[in-house]
Amino acid sequence: ADGELHRAPHVLETLARMDELWTEPHDFQMETRGGLAQVYAKQQRYDEADALYREILQHYGEGHPQHDRMSMFYRRDLAHFCLLPWGKHEEAERELLDLHTIVLERYGPAHRRTTAIREDLVTLYERRELPERADEWRGRIAEDADGDG
Repeated sequence: ADGELHRAPHVLETLARMDELWTEPHDFQMETRGGLAQVYAKQQRYDEADALYREILQHYGEGHPQHDRMSMFYRRDLAHFCLLPWGKHEEAERELLDLHTIVLERYGPAHRRTTAIREDLVTLYERRELPERADEWRGRIAEDADGDG
């Protein structure tokens, strides 16, 4: 992805042309915005990444249930690629805990999506220097990997 960072201006131009062609955004436009948001986050342009993720989530929030696969995907990306490295820990925590509840209900405790969110929570609590909370989430990952959860 680092080798692709120079393409961000071209992606913006493409998005602008797409926006001119369609009055209602299409899902593939959101996917392009999601990729660009990841590029911005990698460049530590977190405010721009955050704005794009919010735009995407607004798109998927309108007429889509909170359990919508794409909504869940971009909520995790927002927390993982943007909020955590940006140091917005309280906001990342709210997002991840809420998302964990939704993903756990939909996919179960041992699913890779549930595990990924739990790993993000471990990272979050390590960065906040809350080792007990990090250990709690590590334990949940281990329990469910063993089939005990």
